[in-house]
Amino acid sequence: MKGKLQPKVALVSLLVSSDRKQNFSRSMQIVERCHNEGCGLVIFPECALTGLPTEQYESDIKLAVEIPGEMTTAIGAFAESHNLYIAIGLLEKEYERLYDTAILFNNRGKIILKYRRINPQWHSRGVPKDLYMEGSTFTAVSTPFGKIGFAICGDMWDKQVISMIQKAKPCYLIIPMDRCFENQTYDQDRWEKEEKLAYTQQVAKIGITSFLVNSFETMEEGASFGGSLVVSADGEILRQSRIGKPSILFYELPNKSQ
Repeated sequence: MKGKLQPKVALVSLLVSSDRKQNFSRSMQIVERCHNEGCGLVIFPECALTGLPTEQYESDIKLAVEIPGEMTTAIGAFAESHNLYIAIGLLEKEYERLYDTAILFNNRGKIILKYRRINPQWHSRGVPKDLYMEGSTFTAVSTPFGKIGFAICGDMWDKQVISMIQKAKPCYLIIPMDRCFENQTYDQDRWEKEEKLAYTQQVAKIGITSFLVNSFETMEEGASFGGSLVVSADGEILRQSRIGKPSILFYELPNKSQ
């Protein structure tokens, strides 16, 4: 019988590279650490498993993973053996098509939620539209922590997606991100004065307590600046980590179930 799930969340601003095996190894090592810290839910960024697409289709299709597939089965095994939930973003392939996807595993190793990014700005307009695809639906799933849904990065600014989120009424919104500045620097001053306020105000417009988890990349890989936020439904920052380096942000949930 599984032990009781702890109401502690880890938001992992993971160092993400274009090496899929390395990303998997890093993320599962962190799952081990979060398990030892007493976490019940571990959240990773957008495309944390695979890295973001290069928009070179022949490279991207090799980078992407199937759901279910070898890697998702391995992640599920970690979730089950460590008695926790894992949320992670990846580049998904289905037949010849690619999607920006996030999945949630329960503590029995099963995928209980798969979400494909709806907003198309995860790729440029120049890619083949029949190969780089978007999702069209939003669903939320009941968990011991409350009802959970995903919105990937730019989805949180999309009016269509916001409407679907508000209709579904999740308790928590997981927002995996891969955000960088145009000049590819880790600009703490800009983050503090501009970006962070924009995110908190947008969460308040959505009206759902949200976990924002940004990936961290080296300058060579694209320079996503990292950092995580836990933001209440009214836009208050409950917990945060600094940008400019990988981090793990722990947050204790209200001890209730839905």
